[in-house]
Amino acid sequence: MPVTDFSFIEDAQLRQMIERDKAELDKCLEHRLSKSTLVLAGSVIEAILVDYFLAYPVQDGGADSALRASLWQLLEDAQAVGLISQETRQLATVVKDYRNLIHPGREYRLAQEASSQRATVAQSVVEIVTEEVSRKYRELRGRTAEEVIAKVLSDPGGTGIVPYLVAEMSEREKERLLRLIPEEGLQATITEAAFVSLMEVHRDLKKVVPRDALKRAVRDVHRSVREKTRGLAVYYLQFYGTEVSLLGPDERREVRDYVLASMLRASNEHLRRYERFGVAQVLGRLMNDADGVGELSRLMHSYDGDWVGREIVEGTKPSEELLSTLASVVGELEGDTRKALEEAVVEASFVDSAVGAMWQSWLMGVDPPF
Repeated sequence: MPVTDFSFIEDAQLRQMIERDKAELDKCLEHRLSKSTLVLAGSVIEAILVDYFLAYPVQDGGADSALRASLWQLLEDAQAVGLISQETRQLATVVKDYRNLIHPGREYRLAQEASSQRATVAQSVVEIVTEEVSRKYRELRGRTAEEVIAKVLSDPGGTGIVPYLVAEMSEREKERLLRLIPEEGLQATITEAAFVSLMEVHRDLKKVVPRDALKRAVRDVHRSVREKTRGLAVYYLQFYGTEVSLLGPDERREVRDYVLASMLRASNEHLRRYERFGVAQVLGRLMNDADGVGELSRLMHSYDGDWVGREIVEGTKPSEELLSTLASVVGELEGDTRKALEEAVVEASFVDSAVGAMWQSWLMGVDPPF
């Protein structure tokens, strides 16, 4: 049997659960495991309806009501809002009445039989519910985020059509696209051309989504600092660098200090990406926040006697990539901030070492004071 497409399911965790249970259901039916088929059919249908009512609640309790509702209540609500037809709800009673066969006492008392015919009907009901709910999602969303991403991946040079596709999307789906594009860029199979096209689409999309949607999305940068690796934090900054200004002051400082420390330890390959995607410039703008210069100065001091110091002793410059990236950072500094950095660089306690002289002469473009 063909694999059922559940890409319309919004919640990623529920989608994984549904795909897992549906695959197991198909195997059970193939091996004539009727009771297991009936129980799993109920699980899949319930999860599909829960996903919908999490996105579009009908109860006063919102998400909590959808998560607590019984399959019977979900089916009733689904018919009431036109999500499924009356005929489908009636067919689903096969599943609703038999899913409790997992309890031996109920099966014994009611003498219910999990026949192969009922199991086949249950599988068909899952397919019918899937089709009707996915159709409703299409009506509500217009174009889906997955459709737009698929278009870009299949034709990276054809991004000119994307604004027209985006115009057919709901505001909710535009926000989903905003969040999904960076995730898609992490796939190992993506080509360089496709990645650049995704960046272009994401840049244009930020111009048309509401400010509140941007605020929610840019928090992915802060979360990556808190929860993920250094590489991912910088990766997300490529997409939301300019919008980091929407974070609160403390969050901006946390992102700034984390990315700055990462930059000074990055490989030349990563430094080139900082330059290419504007991360260095974003970092420079963040340096204009309170004490940005102090953090840069502190990190510059910290390299005295470390790898930069050894390179100086050996008479070689640090990499051109590092110097170029730092120059891009400094280039974004505003007047007072830049002046503060110049003063920090020429402090006697700092330029007593060769490292201090290196920063002063190569970063600030002035001669060493000795």
